[in-house]
Order: sequence, then structure tokens, then C-alpha cells
Amino acid sequence: MLHTVVTAAHICQICVLLTHLCAAVFEAYRSDEGKPFVLPVVRSVEAQITADHTLNHEYLPIAGLPDLRTAAARLMLGENSRAIVENRVCTITM
Repeated sequence: MLHTVVTAAHICQICVLLTHLCAAVFEAYRSDEGKPFVLPVVRSVEAQITADHTLNHEYLPIAGLPDLRTAAARLMLGENSRAIVENRVCTITM
């Protein structure tokens, strides 16, 4: 059986990597001039959506997509959570 010793240094390295990963996910790509850079695949999908006249432009309710809110609460609290079972959970999406 192989045992691995995880040191504080390993944990720090993982935290640094996760921090950079999260920063990359939540930041926009920028050009050399500092302007937002839209990926070609995003432009392509935007064009496809715009060209499809069967789609409507309905906005979500202010509180967000109900099915997503319900699923997120069940995922976070557990399907059999007392709060879920007793219908005492309120969620919003941002």
C-alpha cells in the first residue's frame, strides 16, 4: 500500500493553483490593449443563436431559473434535508 505524505507546502501549492484557476475562470480574456477578447467559438454560437428565428428572447424571472434553484438547494443541503422536506428553503441566483 502506497502512502503519500501531504505537507503544508503541498496544500499551499494546491491553493495557489486553485486561486489562479478561479481567477482565469471569472476574468475576461483581454487583448494587448486591455480590451475584452471574445473567443471565436463564442462569436460563432452568437451568430447561430441570432440566425435561429424560432428562439424567443424571454428573460428569466428575477429570482432565477426555478429548476436550477431547486436542484442547487438539494445538492447543497441533501435531498432528505429537513429544510428541504419541510419546504423551508429559499434560493436566488445571481
